[in-house]
Amino acid sequence: MIDATETRAIATICYMAALADGTKDDPETEKLNDIFDELGGVGESSIQHRVLLNQTSLENEAALIQGAENREYTYRMAIRVCEADGDQSDEEREFLFQLRNALELNSDGKPMNPDDAQSTKETETKADEETPATEEEVEDLLPIPVNIEAEGKDPGVVAIEKLILNASILNAALELLPQTLATMAILPLQTRLVYRISKANGHELDFGHAKEFLAVLGVGVTSQVVEDFLRKIVGVLIKKTKGRAAGTIAQMATGSATAFVSTYAIGKVAQQYYSSGRTMTTDTLKFKFGESANAAKGMYEEYKPIIAENMASLDLGKIMKIVTGKA
Repeated sequence: MIDATETRAIATICYMAALADGTKDDPETEKLNDIFDELGGVGESSIQHRVLLNQTSLENEAALIQGAENREYTYRMAIRVCEADGDQSDEEREFLFQLRNALELNSDGKPMNPDDAQSTKETETKADEETPATEEEVEDLLPIPVNIEAEGKDPGVVAIEKLILNASILNAALELLPQTLATMAILPLQTRLVYRISKANGHELDFGHAKEFLAVLGVGVTSQVVEDFLRKIVGVLIKKTKGRAAGTIAQMATGSATAFVSTYAIGKVAQQYYSSGRTMTTDTLKFKFGESANAAKGMYEEYKPIIAENMASLDLGKIMKIVTGKA
């Protein structure tokens, strides 16, 4: 049952969805009208006034929707609006990401319910199937893991800081290897880093959420490939790839720095985001990512000798087994 307050909140969120890409075109307006009619009629002019004058926010409206079914319904309606004019734009995907967080939904649009034992069991089972890299796995993959100063710090925070730093060194070392395939492991390892940090902060999210988190930060596939494709080619390419035909030492060094900086920034922003209860806006996430990336640039020079040492002893086959879920 949707009460009057929730009805107005749902309508407001749908109106925000129509504006997510900066314009409200005819298909979106038509879909909005259909939804407003479905909700039993709402005051569109007053909703428009409140949204355009920034008298409310997505988080405030989402907080008014209490029932799990109503939160799921709200998300479905927002998708209908965003897809009214075709495929979702980047701005619309970011809006839906924020909406899921505000409504406490998983990436499949289903409500998170930590008190539901069965739901928790299914989440943990899925996590096991995805074989996310634990801190120990990261250090096991790194021949020379790095420790950090722990005195006076919370042990949980120290563990995450170690995880972030060692994951950054691992990915930077991978980029120095003369195998094109090494680059393919970086994005999956970054995804697993986000998953581990979210779980360490008490968020039992599915693996798809971690991928969407990276997409919001602007971290895409580019020259890398994802797990399903890797599973098909890993056995062949490890045997056949002898070197980067078009690569140069300079390009490899640049790639190593990029891998270190991006991985470190991803980890730091993920820690801030999940430790704060997933309350940051998309703009804040991107700003924090830029801040962390700038800080990591100087750190790369400091850890460059350790990265080079690790590169010499990396077991690429073992890394690929973890990346492809065959470990």
